[in-house]
Amino acid sequence: MVRSSSRCGLAALVFGLLLVRSPEVRAERDQGGIDLRYEPPEGCPAHEELRRAIHDRSPHGFPSADDRSFRVRIEPADGDYHGRLEIERAGRTLSVREIRGPTCDVVSTAMAVFVAIALDPAELTAGVDPPSTPPASPAPAAHGDASPRSPTTGPVAPRWYLGTGMSAGAVLHPPAAWGGRVHAEITRLAASAFLAPELRLSWGWSEFAESPPRGGEASFRFQTVRAEACALHARAPIVASACGGIEAGRLSATTRNLPRAGGMSEAWYAPTAIVRPGWFLVDWLSLEAELGVLFPLTRASFVLAEPERSVYRIPNVAFTAAAGFRIWARLP
Repeated sequence: MVRSSSRCGLAALVFGLLLVRSPEVRAERDQGGIDLRYEPPEGCPAHEELRRAIHDRSPHGFPSADDRSFRVRIEPADGDYHGRLEIERAGRTLSVREIRGPTCDVVSTAMAVFVAIALDPAELTAGVDPPSTPPASPAPAAHGDASPRSPTTGPVAPRWYLGTGMSAGAVLHPPAAWGGRVHAEITRLAASAFLAPELRLSWGWSEFAESPPRGGEASFRFQTVRAEACALHARAPIVASACGGIEAGRLSATTRNLPRAGGMSEAWYAPTAIVRPGWFLVDWLSLEAELGVLFPLTRASFVLAEPERSVYRIPNVAFTAAAGFRIWARLP
């Protein structure tokens, strides 16, 4: 009787341990049931944290029969974070989801929701993914809000950026007039747009000197304001723009080392076409180069008297080359 009771008690204990252990075993199987490929950048949730967040949001856990691969990429972009989910099967991309958010936690949470939606058994039965409506990042009340609600669908709201900076370079016509420009611009960036509109306003100066025949010297100085409308492409680390505009100002000339020294000025008007390739050093600072063409609308000539001799004539076409920097600031 004693031995029989001991055996019954031991059997009951083993059966109880199996009952307690079975939920853990099921959870471990659930957590290992999908092919998740994710390399977290610095400051973002780790691989296991993202896997756990997906599992917590999956209504039926991880299906063991799912043969798809879920590739998640999160990267910093223009002060925000850009997330991309690619769902693949047998090397073929089935669907793509993209989202931007102010913090990595916001984007990783949205990625977990997207994967959880894709794991719905009804979707596995159909063998296709739901309609690929482009998702939008949650719109938190403050920039640092890291606890978003469920992501909504629709385009990401464009954002306005203010820029300012300066450059040094030359106007070639054909003598090189060396100088600099200070500039300010406003840009409307949208995550889904390849090109962004930009307005740029600048003021610049440049100087050169000419030595005419039979002695003397003439110094020339450009002072111009330039307004430009640009199409800008900004995908870190590359930034580039193509611009068209108008330049207006004055070209002043003074003479020295002559019996009758003096000065005069002439109005300067020139349509412009300019390209500016650049590179982001950090998300708020970029370097840029400039190559442009000017088409002066005035054809004035500067002539010295006694004896009369030509010093300089405004050309039909002039060229610009410069290098500088820009500081970026996102408007509220």
